[in-house]
Amino acid sequence: MRKITELSVKKFVNDENFKRGNMEVRHQYDCSLIPTTRMYLHGNCIAIKRYGKISITNAGWFSVTTKERLNGILEYFGKSKIYQKNWNWFLDESEWDGELKEVI
Repeated sequence: MRKITELSVKKFVNDENFKRGNMEVRHQYDCSLIPTTRMYLHGNCIAIKRYGKISITNAGWFSVTTKERLNGILEYFGKSKIYQKNWNWFLDESEWDGELKEVI
């Protein structure tokens, strides 16, 4: 796992703000005063933590970097990683289109 992924995941899990290179983690309160933490890659939100649940998306980008960042979160929680086969992405042994999905 890349150092930037490791740092980003740590900050995401601990609800801490972080910005370095193409990664950003923002902890804030939504308009209904719900604490929410989001992880961004190149300005695209790829993970959301709210109510103790985590959802991920590839934000339309089927890139190696996006997959690596998302796998960092999944690995931290001991979940199955995203993998690619014949140009298709798979999550939990099922083909995944990258749309927002609750994983934790």
